[in-house]
Amino acid sequence: MNVNNLLEVILFLSIVAFFLKKMAKEFEDDIKKEQSVKKKIVSIRLVEEDVSVLSKIKEIDGNFNEEFFLKGAKEAFKMIVSHFNHDDISAIKNYISKDIYKSFNDAILDRKAKKLVSVFELVGFEKTEIKDMKLTGNIASITVEFVSEQASYIMDENQNVVSGTPNYVKKV
Repeated sequence: MNVNNLLEVILFLSIVAFFLKKMAKEFEDDIKKEQSVKKKIVSIRLVEEDVSVLSKIKEIDGNFNEEFFLKGAKEAFKMIVSHFNHDDISAIKNYISKDIYKSFNDAILDRKAKKLVSVFELVGFEKTEIKDMKLTGNIASITVEFVSEQASYIMDENQNVVSGTPNYVKKV
């Protein structure tokens, strides 16, 4: 597996982990702030099975908005990718799982050992879409598909490109 493929896999896993942690934290905070939320969760379990997950999430959190969520997902994606490519994952440690953090750290250490530099630019998003939503108790799991335009390549210590192509934007 080349470095670019590994980066793509790691990015996807990071985004999923980030949103799982974010949603869990938001729901925990809501429960602490509003005791009535517990009653809502119990009543949701009694609702007919054909009620959508999105409706259940909105019943638990009346402020949940898909557009706002996707806007935040894009920003999180940008932040995580940027910090990883600048070898600064300490700033995103609380947004990614321990496994993803370890993978990022290992990749950064490997780049440094080989004296490689990752050059990355997120040009934009072609599509950002919620692909799946699940609710387990009061924990929502939301899968987001990102189709982005990215320019990335790897350079060695002499500024020679060893992977990827400068100024080439690809759809990922």
